[in-house]
Amino acid sequence: MATPKGLQYSGCVAADELEDVGAGFLGWLDSKDLVIAMTWSQMAIAKKNTLVMQLRWKNHGDYKPLMIRVGSSDSYEENVTSMEWLMFDDFTVLAVGTSSGALRIYTTQGVLLFQQQFSSGPVLRIRARQDGNIVVGHTASEDVCLVFPKAIARVDVVDLHTVISKYQARNDRVSRRLGELTRSDSLNLRLPYEMWSVGKSSASSYIADGALACVMAPPLLEHQLKRHYCALTVGEDCTLAAFRVSGEKRGSLTGLVMDKVMPAAMSTITHLTKRFWKSDPTSEANRPTEVAPQAFGRATLITTLRDKNRKGVSLALSSSGSLAAVTDSLGRISLIDVQALVVVRLWKGYREAHCVFLEAPEDGRPEYEMIQSKRRRRFSRDDFKLCLAIHAPRRGVVEVWEMRYGPRLIIVKCAEGCRLLQPSCKFSFSNDFSSESADDDEYIPAQVYMLQGNAGLLQLLNPYARSSW
Repeated sequence: MATPKGLQYSGCVAADELEDVGAGFLGWLDSKDLVIAMTWSQMAIAKKNTLVMQLRWKNHGDYKPLMIRVGSSDSYEENVTSMEWLMFDDFTVLAVGTSSGALRIYTTQGVLLFQQQFSSGPVLRIRARQDGNIVVGHTASEDVCLVFPKAIARVDVVDLHTVISKYQARNDRVSRRLGELTRSDSLNLRLPYEMWSVGKSSASSYIADGALACVMAPPLLEHQLKRHYCALTVGEDCTLAAFRVSGEKRGSLTGLVMDKVMPAAMSTITHLTKRFWKSDPTSEANRPTEVAPQAFGRATLITTLRDKNRKGVSLALSSSGSLAAVTDSLGRISLIDVQALVVVRLWKGYREAHCVFLEAPEDGRPEYEMIQSKRRRRFSRDDFKLCLAIHAPRRGVVEVWEMRYGPRLIIVKCAEGCRLLQPSCKFSFSNDFSSESADDDEYIPAQVYMLQGNAGLLQLLNPYARSSW
């Protein structure tokens, strides 16, 4: 059987457990309740409160898919709303966001390692942001972004790795003792995070999608003690809104003093002054109050893209964070330069479209599919070109365009029930805290797969490749 031009056969995703998430019905991948996350070797699919893990399309071995019911026994209405694989050098875990605003971390064996409540609203999106080209000074920035209907939260990769490693070590100890828990195994750690309210401004009252795109330079006359990010949101009242959000910059003792010590010191001095001037010991005003930390960080609206009767639907980011693709309710796709915050290209007539950025080799080499294999040849960043894959379900096609102003490379016809998937990025964070950048020979490009749900066929998009058998 011939593979169409621009596609490489990867495998077939099939398992009896998929019936619990709707497989077997025509167009089951089109369900809005269906959430999929994948790596280069496995896949996780969830629908409502049912999660199926360890789905593999090649080299199955002894692996058997696992089915998990997400949520506690007293919370039957808690469903899975987002997922993302978090890949480190020493372990890989699955981050699951729920409709109750909780983040749950599962091992590849389906063991619940960690959970934490972040907000009362659902987790709309979980994005893992790798160390890109846009950094401040020589300080790298990798994080996990959580998108809520009214806010965006950021979890630093260093804190995430530290907390998960401790819970992973506890899980290993408990497993060696055949599940017996001791007092030394009790952990009550919480993930430090930063959160910004980006839904209270006049830009957008409700967020449909969002992301932390890149690290920005601080505004004029602003002190350099805080790191600033560019947050992009799409929603009902605004096609696109861009914010400058500020967060704590790590490794700065002065920043720690200014942000943490000074407010607490001033609060203590104020209460001591009040106690000195008021001699009534039974007065409620003489009792010191706790210094509550600020719930939200500062978010400054930079610019908006408004159009009457046009709503932002989804947002796609390139791996470096330099380009963004925004889809709206009237079938328009806008290509955004994140640094300049201007529209550089438009596509019209793509209603209900889904966009994903990919990096493809210009020579169309077939070993592009073996990107994680040890037998593959080494790649460098210069071997790839940035492209945008557009899935237009109403047209029944997938198109791949070369960025930024290049031509359309391929058009692939797809049947009903098709979805574009992208493997999660691997963090460059390591335990040795080395400041050296990764070698160009170890560069891993962003890939995009096409899953045809009716047949379970998984194919890799390689727009420069020729047709194969």
